[in-house]
Amino acid sequence: MKNNRKIERIHLVDYLHVLDSSNDRLVGYLLDIHLHGLMLAGLEPIKADSLFHLKVMLPEDIQGKSHFPIEASCRWCKKNSKEDWYDIGFKIIQIAREDIEIVRTFLPDSYF
Repeated sequence: MKNNRKIERIHLVDYLHVLDSSNDRLVGYLLDIHLHGLMLAGLEPIKADSLFHLKVMLPEDIQGKSHFPIEASCRWCKKNSKEDWYDIGFKIIQIAREDIEIVRTFLPDSYF
């Protein structure tokens, strides 16, 4: 299958917990991230075009923060054919400049 991506995705080794900021409920685990979007593995399906205020939990405090917020829109959700979870794609709507710097601390150079 041909890969039509314009921006390379970063696949994380440690899957970070991603929570819904409104209720601290687990939305899923961060599988990969790039400048314009992210993908989660979730236990429940999410309706496409839903807007979320997400909280990405960091593996350790970075710059005095244990998490950072992202506003994102669910673009798609599909059942993973090999596992018991859903692959969920989000478009990043808003992320603070200082939080981009936090993301850069645990991603390889030049990806964000």
